[in-house]
Amino acid sequence: MNKASFTWDSSQSPKLIEIYLNVNAGSLVGIIGAIGSCKSSLLAAILGEMSLIDGSITHHVQFLPEFDHCILLHHGKIERQGLFSELLKIDKVKQAYEKHQTHSEENSQRSDSNVYDDDDDFMNPIEIIDKSSIVREETSINGTISGDVWLKLFTSSYGVYDVTNKWLSLWSSKSEVKQREKHYPNIYLGLLICTLILALLRADYFFHVILRGASVLHNNMFKGVLYSSLRFHESNPVGRILNRFSKDQQILDESLPLTFFDTIQLLIMVLGSIVIIGMANPWVLLTLIIIIPAFLWLRSYYVNTSREIKRLESISRSLIYTLFSSTLSGLMTVRAFKVEDDFVNSFIDKVNANTRAFFMFLCSTR
Repeated sequence: MNKASFTWDSSQSPKLIEIYLNVNAGSLVGIIGAIGSCKSSLLAAILGEMSLIDGSITHHVQFLPEFDHCILLHHGKIERQGLFSELLKIDKVKQAYEKHQTHSEENSQRSDSNVYDDDDDFMNPIEIIDKSSIVREETSINGTISGDVWLKLFTSSYGVYDVTNKWLSLWSSKSEVKQREKHYPNIYLGLLICTLILALLRADYFFHVILRGASVLHNNMFKGVLYSSLRFHESNPVGRILNRFSKDQQILDESLPLTFFDTIQLLIMVLGSIVIIGMANPWVLLTLIIIIPAFLWLRSYYVNTSREIKRLESISRSLIYTLFSSTLSGLMTVRAFKVEDDFVNSFIDKVNANTRAFFMFLCSTR
């Protein structure tokens, strides 16, 4: 580089100013400087992009004697470069190196320090740590919904619905003269209005409770991830965690309430119809001896197949999130080694595998 200047954005001021750098092939070069002196920006400029990554640059001075060439950065400019023995002639470099050597011998790194002045921040590996705890007092949500409340919610409107059908059956069984009496249509209209009102109240309360439960579950899951140990994050890829917070939470918010509501609604309607039919003709109930076992067998066969396909779709989706997040975090490394096509092909293969599993799941639900 010959007096080169680099910036993150054309509308911003340059971060690297008048850089002159000539590195011989095969030499091991170390870049040193204070925190925020654009060490990572210099690497990004060498690779042809201005993107920051963590962990590829170190400011631990114990490694400096091992390098063939050292570069001292200060506020985006190369202040000095050469052998480390030459850089030791600079007072601030010498003081920082001797200070680190003293700390290493005493084995007393002050990792809990939260204050340092401007003179100590040069090549100081000690981070500023806030002593205030991020753990807040847990708020307990008291009270649960009793079984009686659920029973009243789901049986009240269907009870009126069954009474409406019973009243219509009773009305139609009367003679033509009695059918013209005014109290029959009036009572039937009142029952229809009660059924509509109770159905609306039941649906509103049901979805309110379900969505509130999904919100509580999300908050508990979020707290669990925040306060989990390092072993949990090491053993579970980022894509798997993202999958739990994205697709699984979407099912709780959208699919599960409707499915659960329809299941309970149809179940109670079927039970009510069976009761009414049994009261009218008990012999019809004998057919249930054949119908119920047949439906239970079909349900068991379907649930087992659908569950395994859904698991396959979920696992294949987690692999997509994992690959995407890891590629995004190491984008500079991917571009540096020019393996973009390999990652694109791998991403396409994982998307195709997930699409096949998702298509099978859609077919199984039809």
